[in-house]
Amino acid sequence: MGFLKKRKHEDIRDFRPESEKSAEKDARKPLRDPQLETCANELVQIYGHVGEEKAISAMRPMGEAINDNEKMVLVAYRAKFLAQAYGSPFSIRILEYAWDGIAGWMK
Repeated sequence: MGFLKKRKHEDIRDFRPESEKSAEKDARKPLRDPQLETCANELVQIYGHVGEEKAISAMRPMGEAINDNEKMVLVAYRAKFLAQAYGSPFSIRILEYAWDGIAGWMK
């Protein structure tokens, strides 16, 4: 059946800005700003300890404190990387809810 043909990886297009792609690629390395690195670690820990609903309200002030879209993207991808390393179910999607409306973030 030709219409159910499996797509090749190279057929997938990534429309994210280059800065976001770079943030994801660089997430393996600690962030240069120690405060942002601490924030990324705390996001993962918060999510792991309190669950999704409480995490959203606990994460919002962290986004408000950063209040810079580029820095928030760096923290989000670093937190995603750390969560994978720790085996945490954390996802950037949770930050889309927690940080909605801060420095241009949208869910």
